[in-house]
Amino acid sequence: MEALLTPAEDRASLLRCAALFRAFRLYAGEDTELGQAAQEREQDVVVFTTMIWQSDEGLEMEAAMDQIVPLITDATELFITRMVENSETGGTVFDPELEDEVGYCNALRNTLMEALE
Repeated sequence: MEALLTPAEDRASLLRCAALFRAFRLYAGEDTELGQAAQEREQDVVVFTTMIWQSDEGLEMEAAMDQIVPLITDATELFITRMVENSETGGTVFDPELEDEVGYCNALRNTLMEALE
């Protein structure tokens, strides 16, 4: 994952969290309560990431999205693979590191949302 997100530099955690929320949305299903909550978090993080990317790179929104979406998509695939493997071997999508990551990403999203208020 780290190698995949190297181009993001210090913005990698934002992309990683967007990918994590997207993975939960896709894994849980968009019509489920968990999927809908994950989708809201994903959108919040993607919007904020796009704003930061635009500012850092001096890009228009579409150009910024063209750069970040493939990174998020690739990272999402890694998370989904991990969730499926966890489910098959342990009966749950979570492992200790993934639980920590969910906590971190939720806290990051909340901090971002507070900054926008």
